Amino acid sequence: MRKVAFITGALGQDGVLISELLKNKGYKVVGFIREKPRRHSIANSYFEKF
Repeated sequence: MRKVAFITGALGQDGVLISELLKNKGYKVVGFIREKPRRHSIANSYFEKF
């Protein structure tokens, strides 16, 4: 049976690193992210372009 990991904050620095580590160990990784903030930020501008 394959192990499943639920990662909150999957787009953050720690979430990305933990997700990669667990994927390499054979886990199925499910990531959760919070809704886009209402105020404008540099990160939002970057992600909206791609």
